[in-house]
Amino acid sequence: MSLKEFHIVFMTSAVLLCLGFSYWGFVQYHELRGASYVVTAILSLVTAMGLVIYEISFIKKTKTLV
Repeated sequence: MSLKEFHIVFMTSAVLLCLGFSYWGFVQYHELRGASYVVTAILSLVTAMGLVIYEISFIKKTKTLV
């Protein structure tokens, strides 16, 4: 596995981790009604979106690399 492929796999797993953490935050908010859970969930979603944007730009930038 090349460094480029590892980076893509690592970034994809980071996005999935952020989405899972966001889901957990929303579930906890639904059960416990703590405002910190909503903040955590929203920040995790924003981070996941930023990572997706970064991953797409990385793939476009390194398209010509082997």
